[in-house]
Amino acid sequence: MSKQEEKRALRKRMRQTLLHWLSEAPSPAPTASAACCHLIEQLPEFTQADTVLAYMALSEEADCSALIEAAAQHGKQVALPRVQPGTSDMDFFLLDKTAPLSTQTTVGAWGIQEPLTTLRRFELETAAGRIFMIVPGVAFSSDGARLGHGKGFYDRYIARLAHSAASVCLCGFCFSVQCVAQVPTDCYDRRMDIVVTERELVRCI
Repeated sequence: MSKQEEKRALRKRMRQTLLHWLSEAPSPAPTASAACCHLIEQLPEFTQADTVLAYMALSEEADCSALIEAAAQHGKQVALPRVQPGTSDMDFFLLDKTAPLSTQTTVGAWGIQEPLTTLRRFELETAAGRIFMIVPGVAFSSDGARLGHGKGFYDRYIARLAHSAASVCLCGFCFSVQCVAQVPTDCYDRRMDIVVTERELVRCI
C-alpha cells in the first residue's frame, strides 16, 4: 500500500471514529474542547507568544475559540486562515481586537468560517517575535506527525512560515480519539512541536 493509500485509509477510519464519538449524548466535544484550551492556556509558549495563529473549527474539530478570546484579552495579535481561491494556499488575516469575532468572519471554502478580506493580512515576509500556531488535523501521533484533510494548506503555509524570522511553535489541537500510534508521512508533511488533547499535552520535539 502506498503512502497516499495509507493516508486515505486512515482518514476514512478516523472520520468513522469521530462520527461515532460525536454521536454520544450529550456530545463530549464542548467539554473536551474546553479542556484542550485550558491545557494550552498554561503553556509558556502560548502565554509568551506575540502572535497566535488559530482557526475556526468545523463541526467535527476541536474548537479553539476560547483561545482566540484569551489571546486577544492578553493583547496578542490573533489571526485566522483564509484559502486563496483556486489555489492550494492560504493566508492568515489579523483580527480587530475591538470588534466581536462574529462580525469579522464569513462562510468561505467548504463551509468554513473565514476572516473578511477587509482585515489586514498577516505578512509572513516581515513576521517576527514568537508565534504560536494552533493546527487542526484528522489524526496525530505522539511524535508530532499530522494527517490533514489532504489539501496541503497547512503544510504549505508552515513551510513558508519556516522561512520567516519568527520563533514558531506548532501545536496540534485535537480530541484524544484522533490520536493514533502512527501517522503515514512524506517529505512534505510538517511535524508538530506539541500535540494537545483533552487528556494530555505531549511535547514531540
